[in-house]
Amino acid sequence: LIKTDSQGQEEWNQTFGGSSPDEGYSVQQTTDGGFILTGFTDSFGNGGSDVWLIKTDSEGDTAWTKTFGDNSSDYGKSILKTPDDGYIIRGVTESFGYGNTALVLIKIDSTGNKIWDNAFGGSNGEGGNALRETNDGGHILICHSYVHENSAYDIRLIKIDGNGSVDWDKTFGGITHNYGFSVLQTFDGGFALTGSIDILGNGDENHSDIWLIKTDPEGNTISLSE
Repeated sequence: LIKTDSQGQEEWNQTFGGSSPDEGYSVQQTTDGGFILTGFTDSFGNGGSDVWLIKTDSEGDTAWTKTFGDNSSDYGKSILKTPDDGYIIRGVTESFGYGNTALVLIKIDSTGNKIWDNAFGGSNGEGGNALRETNDGGHILICHSYVHENSAYDIRLIKIDGNGSVDWDKTFGGITHNYGFSVLQTFDGGFALTGSIDILGNGDENHSDIWLIKTDPEGNTISLSE
């Protein structure tokens, strides 16, 4: 973890880990001027790779740490602040709910205690790419999900309420690989998402085109462009 001034000059740096691989993926500044970061640890926790949560003070010194997972592989990919001064972790898991490999959301309070978790997916090779807060206090998650019937990935858009339950779950795709990478809530309460598609657009099966999708607040498609 490296802290710089406004000109990019290093003010301090800190390292965290043990004798096995440990990696960090996402960091947020906390209201007390410190930082909270997530990734995974093979050095600590319950075995295998566990989601690792580290809280530091304003100088990067460790205030506390938490791990989530069992002896399977679990990775924290991003962390977001929530309006109640807590946080939500987006991760990939083999421990929570489904097995190999699922998305997981873990809601924690300001001191790192777990409030709820929910896993999405199954033995499908799920991949989660972006998580955003929605106007109603829930979250929208974009990912891609493997469809065995087509032997291909579809874009998947999941709306979650403030308690981690699924409001709705939509997929977009066809017989070729399609991946979702980013999502925003729009002024009309719907969503705009972008990713890649192999079959629309220019139709070259060896290349992907950018795919832009607009939905209504329930995830139903309004317009589609390539």
